[in-house]
Amino acid sequence: MDSQWQLAQTSVGLVPGKLSRYPQRFGSCTVTEANIFQYFFDIMEMAMALVGVSRMVQVVNGQFQSPAIEPNWGDTIEATDKSSLLLNDTGMHWHGMRQFRTSRMDGANELIKCPIVPGESKTYTSEVTQYGT
Repeated sequence: MDSQWQLAQTSVGLVPGKLSRYPQRFGSCTVTEANIFQYFFDIMEMAMALVGVSRMVQVVNGQFQSPAIEPNWGDTIEATDKSSLLLNDTGMHWHGMRQFRTSRMDGANELIKCPIVPGESKTYTSEVTQYGT
């Protein structure tokens, strides 16, 4: 596995001068700066015995159940998905994440975009416009 794809999450941090389009008030302060979070997901198959019988399952960065993404309102997510699958196309659908003005980044294969073919990658970029999931 390429070392670039072993990194699950990096935070670019506060971007000087980048103000959130959705400033929020918390108590007496207003949060206006936003972070950019970069994620690298390597989608592959691995033999696992989830219910006692070993079979091939799709995993992300070598683990079953994708790593958690926990941004705040106004943050930007840049997620690069690499397909290390041998035979199947794939994609990443963002359950619970509102895609306001970024529906093309939703990841629903064949509905919104073409899937990621084996050996290729795609970067999804979206600004967080909600709380929770």
